[in-house]
Amino acid sequence: MKNTVEIVELRNQVIIDENNNIVEVLERPNNVVIQSVGIQGVKGDTGGIGNAYIEIPIGAVNGLNADFTLSFLPIENTLQVFVGMGAVFKDRDFSLNAQIITFFTPPLLGEIITTTYNY
Repeated sequence: MKNTVEIVELRNQVIIDENNNIVEVLERPNNVVIQSVGIQGVKGDTGGIGNAYIEIPIGAVNGLNADFTLSFLPIENTLQVFVGMGAVFKDRDFSLNAQIITFFTPPLLGEIITTTYNY
């Protein structure tokens, strides 16, 4: 089996590994739209179909701002958030109200916030 991904729109570059973990962020990406994400099984089996989105949410990363806006409404339980290269967790580190992420402690000045989710 292998993962299959079709990137339909790319603005700047995010490098992800075979487990869809962010390995490196180049030129601070704004948006990457991925379609047809799934596990490919035996020949002829296309795997699951869906839309995934990788982005840096909109919001000032100044050490004071705690609110960041996503481009789309995430499907429930699909949102992953990373500050720097570390994962943060809903209800422990941030809340989500529609497309707004609110961190309980604002990210430090200049930290890169990256999200992945299905919509």
